[in-house]
Amino acid sequence: MRHERSHRDGDSVDTLTSGASLTDGQQLTSPNGKYTLTLANGNLELAGPGGPVWATNTAGSGAVRADMQADGNLVLYTDSNGVVWASNTGDPDSTLVLQDDRNIVVYAPGHKPVWSPNTFLTEDELAAEKAAEEAAAAAAAPPPPAPPPPAAPRTYVVVPGDTLSGIAEQFYGDAGRYPQIAQANGIDNPDLIQPGQELVIPD
Repeated sequence: MRHERSHRDGDSVDTLTSGASLTDGQQLTSPNGKYTLTLANGNLELAGPGGPVWATNTAGSGAVRADMQADGNLVLYTDSNGVVWASNTGDPDSTLVLQDDRNIVVYAPGHKPVWSPNTFLTEDELAAEKAAEEAAAAAAAPPPPAPPPPAAPRTYVVVPGDTLSGIAEQFYGDAGRYPQIAQANGIDNPDLIQPGQELVIPD
């Protein structure tokens, strides 16, 4: 069995301390909230997102409580104190813990594991669980923002008296950049521009 522990101090929902009981309908829940250990219909059952994982197979037995006894034995009792099932452990002051790795462990003092059904997640299950969580996170993530639309090109309408060098001076502060305007507009002769002609002014 694994010795890893996910244990909260005090009366935590994942731990049944020495002398404590689960009664019919009550349950332990792992710290990550994925797994439950429930006493119902006389059966102590471990379940997870995929359904039941382990049970004492005592459904209909009349068990009404699961005692983590002070003598270290985990026992299912009927209402008349008949024993239905037991872990047969005997380290006083032991505790029962439901862990994030899906395993149930009875720990003796000093965190010594003394009983477990070995229900921990296998490496394949851990990998599949991680992949499912990553896929869910990716599906829930907002889509990336759309790229901004391209900026409209600058334009200029030629007025009488304009020259390409003058227009280049106006937009760039450099009259010598007039060939850029000529090339962007397919003008072979920079001296031949007409009033009313719309020119694209490249960046």
